[in-house]
Amino acid sequence: MHTWPESGVVILDVFVCNRRSDNSASAHQVLNQLLDEFKPSRCQVQEVPRIAQNCAFFCFKMPQRDFLH
Repeated sequence: MHTWPESGVVILDVFVCNRRSDNSASAHQVLNQLLDEFKPSRCQVQEVPRIAQNCAFFCFKMPQRDFLH
């Protein structure tokens, strides 16, 4: 987890790796739980497939401020 409280930004890296099965559904479940808990005003999701692993990267902007203006 990477946070910038002064900008209201949180970046999360979620890795779910298993060489025998696809666990991307678990990563999406984690994302949905985080979104339900934090209720960000904006969310950007980038999924990064890995060789022999299933991983995802999630980044969302917290609702307090929008520093992109």
